[in-house]
Amino acid sequence: MRVLINLVVVLAAMVLCPAAFGQISFCNYSPLSVNVAVAGPGTIPGTQQRAFVSKGWYRLKPFECEDLVQGPLAGQDFYYYGETPGGKWDWSGNQLLCVSENAFTIANRDCAESALRKFRRIDTSSGTAKVRFDCPPCLDSQFVNTLKMLLPVINGIANLALPAEYRTNEWHDVGGVDVQGGLSRGLLSLNVKDNQISISGRIYYWLAASSRSSDSRTMLGSCGVNEARPWVDVTVTSAFGITPEGRLVAKTWTNLDWGNPCRVTILNIDVTPFIQQLIEPLLNELTKEIDSDIGRVDVSQFMDRANPYAR
Repeated sequence: MRVLINLVVVLAAMVLCPAAFGQISFCNYSPLSVNVAVAGPGTIPGTQQRAFVSKGWYRLKPFECEDLVQGPLAGQDFYYYGETPGGKWDWSGNQLLCVSENAFTIANRDCAESALRKFRRIDTSSGTAKVRFDCPPCLDSQFVNTLKMLLPVINGIANLALPAEYRTNEWHDVGGVDVQGGLSRGLLSLNVKDNQISISGRIYYWLAASSRSSDSRTMLGSCGVNEARPWVDVTVTSAFGITPEGRLVAKTWTNLDWGNPCRVTILNIDVTPFIQQLIEPLLNELTKEIDSDIGRVDVSQFMDRANPYAR
């Protein structure tokens, strides 16, 4: 009984005080790696003494997120400082706190002026927080020109992942109706803007619906068969970053714009999602191929070694 009562008390505390525990997430949306230092309540290394300490460095690669602080946050002060390798760009504030060149956990007392950085306060009043690193100034013509050199590589990946023609070889049961369909792709267009490469194209499709009895099949309706095919515009966007080792990383996402959707409905069944099920695996394979293959591209030979992108 005592164990049950204790459990009830713990659960009640969790329900009544949901903000008591939380996390501070740090996400890097810049094209460069970011070295992060975090300051807040902690323990002095080698002792059990509590103090206000700063810790670092945590390295976030482009498009990487990490929960660097977890525990009770509300009512406590936390700060952060971030900088790109080489320190050309930073995310700073007004609070001077200590750091070190190598990995560190430092109680913030007196330290050399050269070891001070201006930390920015994190609002933890809600019991959780998210810090985002953006860096539009990090982009320069050299990085954009490097991306343009990748266009033939991306184009090759896209043409392999998105076949010019594709169709289902069998009938598929959709809500009691047998459905068959196919796709055909137009030319792909590639564009570079900032640190992003976009692949866009139009996919035409057709669909036929039927029912089957024991010895025959009866056609119920179709779209794009013996008539103009409906279409969907597809955009695949990859944002690129570069590691200090001179290798690319990518984060890819897709968007479908059903500008001319299939409007065939049979027995109140909308068959348009069936076409989406045909397209999405192809797009998922494309995003997977881009993100994995780009990680193997070494661009350091194209970039000035004195440039912060390659340090």
